[in-house]
Amino acid sequence: MQRISAEQRCRTSSPITLFKNIFLICQALALIGFLMLLGCAKATGASSVRKGELTPVLAALLKIPPPPADPDEPSNENPGWYDPANRHAVRDFIAKYPDTEEAYQAGVWLIFAQGSTEVYGSISVSKSERGDKAKVREKISSYLSEQKGRRAALAEKLKRIISRTSRPGTAKTAKLLRAGQLLSAEEYAGFAEQAYDILAHIKEYESEKDKHFLRFADVTETPPAEIEPTLRDMLVVSECHQHHLGKALALAKELKQNFPKWHRREIDGNIDMLEVGRSPFPTREDMMDRGRSLSNDWARTAPIN
Repeated sequence: MQRISAEQRCRTSSPITLFKNIFLICQALALIGFLMLLGCAKATGASSVRKGELTPVLAALLKIPPPPADPDEPSNENPGWYDPANRHAVRDFIAKYPDTEEAYQAGVWLIFAQGSTEVYGSISVSKSERGDKAKVREKISSYLSEQKGRRAALAEKLKRIISRTSRPGTAKTAKLLRAGQLLSAEEYAGFAEQAYDILAHIKEYESEKDKHFLRFADVTETPPAEIEPTLRDMLVVSECHQHHLGKALALAKELKQNFPKWHRREIDGNIDMLEVGRSPFPTREDMMDRGRSLSNDWARTAPIN
């Protein structure tokens, strides 16, 4: 290996050489900093463009019709998410800007809209089938299974958004929406896990200031202060659907104790039923198994092919 002479060591360690090296390093760092700032500026600009495009799309989707002049009469106009054109506009935005924060935000609102409309699908019973109760029950059972499957698929999409977004408001909104979809899909273990995760951080939800999170609370008529009792009530529903009436009763009593003024009459009624061994929240399958009139009602109201 070649040795470095004393003269060479002096040249490489001289003050002038060190100054030059420091100067070059500073120039390199300045260039890197400039490029980073430029990249951030471009990213901010692109985000502003996406935000500008998304704002009118969501405004149309989340349009709420004015209340009817007569409060006893139903409104003649549906909310914006019932219009397929508005849902398609959100889909187009997501396709145009995939894997961006704005797309995740739009995705949450699209799933909310789908959960209120498309997920229900449709069921039809022919005139000849109306007298066949077994056939009607079979069609209802198939319809309910398909509906649960669609809700489970929406919950999976929300899980993906939760894992990818860097915005706490978007993640919180997606988690709340996902809890509801999992309960409706009758995926009770997943629902409980999601619900208790939210409850473990409930103070963060109650103090969240993200405008889309607050808009979600407004649209769903669930103020942040009511998220906890709402979730705990959903846990009661979940246990009833699983026929765990003892656990449901304990949860209902805990809910009443912690939130004595929240839906007091309804909670008291649920507790009264649970104390005598009856579920205040039977599933549709339970109702059919008990010989109630659900299948007959469906047969009378289902459209004729």
